[in-house]
Amino acid sequence: MAEQQITQEQVAEYLRQNKPSPTPTLRRLREILGGGSLETISRGVRLYLSEQSAPKPQERPSDFSDLMGELETPLWNLIKPMLETAADQARAQLLPQIKKATEAVESLEQECDNLRAKDAAREDQLGRYVSEAGKLGRELASTKAQLEASQTLVSSLQQEIERLRSQLQTAELEKAKAQGALDAYRRALGDDV
Repeated sequence: MAEQQITQEQVAEYLRQNKPSPTPTLRRLREILGGGSLETISRGVRLYLSEQSAPKPQERPSDFSDLMGELETPLWNLIKPMLETAADQARAQLLPQIKKATEAVESLEQECDNLRAKDAAREDQLGRYVSEAGKLGRELASTKAQLEASQTLVSSLQQEIERLRSQLQTAELEKAKAQGALDAYRRALGDDV
């Protein structure tokens, strides 16, 4: 006959339901349950015994609520001055810290105001720089345009000078020819002037 698979929880459950006294041996439990390894049965017994040795929670008595209702006002009257004293002491201990924190916050707010003022001044200065840069940019563009116009004029004048030089050279050549012709004419006339 094949042995049945038994878990340690099944062993513990059998012991919870039957509460045998004394606890049977591992082999006897194996026979009762119809199988399972001795190790598994041993673990199940340990689980059951640990549950039995654990402290049981106490049940609340039925008249507990009535008793608490009767104690509530005197207990509050007893605790209230202690709470107020503790709150006063805590407040007294916290006051210097609150004062320091308030002073620190005020100091930080003043520093923030100073930084905002500096930032505004820098922003104004930056605006002036941007405006000045724009003005200089416009002046530069105007100067560039004048320079380009001047360069165009210079180029035009250079071309005119080259044309005039060419004409001068041509005139000098013609003058030299005319002088040569005049000299030849004078020689031909016999006039050595």
